[in-house]
Amino acid sequence: MAQDQQSGCATKCRSPGGLKMMAAWLWKLSGEEPFSCYQQTAGLPLPWVDLVIRHPEPTYRNGRPAWLRTPDRCVVQGRIVPPASSFIQLHLAQEGPAGTPVDQYLTKEDGAFELLAPQGAYLWRWWSPDERVIGERPVTLHTWRCEIDLPLA
Repeated sequence: MAQDQQSGCATKCRSPGGLKMMAAWLWKLSGEEPFSCYQQTAGLPLPWVDLVIRHPEPTYRNGRPAWLRTPDRCVVQGRIVPPASSFIQLHLAQEGPAGTPVDQYLTKEDGAFELLAPQGAYLWRWWSPDERVIGERPVTLHTWRCEIDLPLA
């Protein structure tokens, strides 16, 4: 089943599979017809919604969506040494590891990664495949492009 058909929470009528969706339940419980909107990137618009917000299909470079590449972001490229799969995160320094990462990347076996973030102070963390933090260091991004190797252990 297509993703659009699976996630039609905003539809006011039963889905093609016969399930009553969230907007329909809201209408029944409140007695007021809800205004519903839906976001999608491709395919035909969903029926039974008032508004469809269409997003362009994203393009990718180095596994990163093009919309992340803005003039205010630095490109941080590197690799895990020796090469291995790893999970790389960049947190705002003032928030530390408890904050939501500004960017993160799951490397392949070659250990290569690319992160995109505005200039500023960050906490860099990298994780092993068995979900252990294997490295952590503060970093300040000053330039548009930065390259670094991170030790596996």
